[in-house]
Amino acid sequence: MINWTKRLLLTCTILGLLATNVLTLISTAFNADLSGFMSTALGVATVTEALNTKIAKQDQVIKKRKAVASKFGNRLAVRTLTIDTGSEANAQALMGALQNDQQFGFMGGIGDL
Repeated sequence: MINWTKRLLLTCTILGLLATNVLTLISTAFNADLSGFMSTALGVATVTEALNTKIAKQDQVIKKRKAVASKFGNRLAVRTLTIDTGSEANAQALMGALQNDQQFGFMGGIGDL
């Protein structure tokens, strides 16, 4: 009885190995599933996992660069508006001062500048 159990177990093992070899060679999905299972069971990183990790790191770098560029652009826009608003206010004040000077005869007109 023990001999028959050993033979049956050995036969099932050999047939199982042959079936998995054939399926690994023929079926891409089976191969991916089997390699995923083995990598999870053994704790080994597959090529797909390594590529996914590399792509994730590249995506993080891209997001960081976009955030830096956006922050730089926002600061530049705010600075431009501040300078533009300040220079507009200064120009209006200068024009007002020149008009006052012209009214009182202290200087020539704006065209003399």
